[in-house]
Amino acid sequence: RGDLVHATAKLTTDFNTIAIPLDGLIQSIAIGSVVTLASALLPSLQASRVSPLEALRVMGKVNRAGRRHAMWIGGAAFAISGWVSLHYVQWPAGISFAAGSASILLLMTGATLIVPAVVEAAERLVRPLAVGLFGNEGMLGSGNVRRSPGRTALTVASLMIGLAMVIGNSSLAEAFIHDITSWVDTALGGDLYVRAPIPMREDFEKRLAVLPGVEGITKIRYFGANVAASAVPKDSDVSDTIIFAAIDPDTYRAVGEFQFASNQGDPEANWARFRQGDALFISTVVADRYNVKQGDNLRLVTRRGEHDFYVAAVAVDFTGQGYIVTGTWNDMRQWFAKTGVDRFTISIAPGTTTEQVGKIIEDKYQKSQNITVETTDEFKDKVLTLSEQSFRLFDVMGYIGIVVAALGVINTLMMNVLERQREIGGLRSLGLTRWQTTKMVLAEAATLGAIGGAFGMVAGYFLSQIFVDALNALSGYDLQYVFAPHLFLVAALIALVVSQIAALYPAWKAGGVNIVEAIKHE
Repeated sequence: RGDLVHATAKLTTDFNTIAIPLDGLIQSIAIGSVVTLASALLPSLQASRVSPLEALRVMGKVNRAGRRHAMWIGGAAFAISGWVSLHYVQWPAGISFAAGSASILLLMTGATLIVPAVVEAAERLVRPLAVGLFGNEGMLGSGNVRRSPGRTALTVASLMIGLAMVIGNSSLAEAFIHDITSWVDTALGGDLYVRAPIPMREDFEKRLAVLPGVEGITKIRYFGANVAASAVPKDSDVSDTIIFAAIDPDTYRAVGEFQFASNQGDPEANWARFRQGDALFISTVVADRYNVKQGDNLRLVTRRGEHDFYVAAVAVDFTGQGYIVTGTWNDMRQWFAKTGVDRFTISIAPGTTTEQVGKIIEDKYQKSQNITVETTDEFKDKVLTLSEQSFRLFDVMGYIGIVVAALGVINTLMMNVLERQREIGGLRSLGLTRWQTTKMVLAEAATLGAIGGAFGMVAGYFLSQIFVDALNALSGYDLQYVFAPHLFLVAALIALVVSQIAALYPAWKAGGVNIVEAIKHE
């Protein structure tokens, strides 16, 4: 399939076109319709069972204790089932993604159904916060949360899911950035990179090595290689194309190092076997996709036919999204008949700076060799910036959930204000000022935000670990969950701020209630 230019070794993928698949559009419409109809099912059944006499009463009471008890039990069963399915059930490879997605949905549904059973207890715990922020009006506002438990529970649940998504996505980004930073610091050694649009001549290494300030130098070549069809797992959609990175083991370790995965034995023994030839360091992604491990063989298609390469070790490598193996320079020549260098990595001598050595190289060879000189720190910053930007896109999903939760807060508070107009008018007639009425509604919103924030942080903690495990299973990475306290602090702040902003209009409406009209309200 021809050589791959150095750009093939990028860590990210460029998307130049946007396409909306028809099946995805149909699926979205179908899901929206089903969810809407399912959401209306219970209210419609309740409405059909209301007797005319009960409907004519001013305050018709319905005993919902039994229903809440059933929801709590069902929610606990759903949550436990989802957790067991995610962590203890080994699903077949063909349905693992669908089963995992369904398990997460089951877990979040269960958590949502549990909320009504604990919202009253949660309000008592959060009440001191409302009183501390809003005084006596905080006591009134916080108490109002328990008067419409069903509506309150839905609002809290929507806020919980939104915050859980924010924490989960951000935690996944933290885990990925932590691992890629560790890899960048370990694998991308040296001080300077020398590159060119087309492969450079190998003898250029000798001319660079004798320049002032150059202490060590090593070369690397990237090209496309094919995994033999017999080595690709059956019934798998894994591509047979990977990146082969050729290095000189004798000079590479003078400027860089490999970050081996866990349980790979003695690094020196791994390097010793690698130097012998016919051996590879494979990435964790390749190991996962082709079901190979240290000590196995990976069969590649070479210029001389298919050939088995011994897997000397499995390493953490994010180059080319992880579809990369590393072999020796001699194996590249012998089996693939490749020449040329994609990148020279240079370490500088003590007492010199990267700017000094870089300028020497540019002045001497930039025009004649059409090369580009870049410091390792600059390249690392680009890698990390691209990675962070990629994951920031996923935060949008969480923020959409936050917007939905804010709309839920507005809806809940507006309904509460409308239903309690007589009560608000009575309080106003007894001396409650407009500002105190506004504070009461804001306190109710703060209570909703605090409860939703607490539930969201708990759900986000578990969801973030699920996301990390899911990415490892889907991509072959070996990411470790990293607990980041600042994410939870930000989530708590978001919950309180969003609830207060969402409450501004309902609070303004409550403060503007006309006393006479409110008392006459039915």
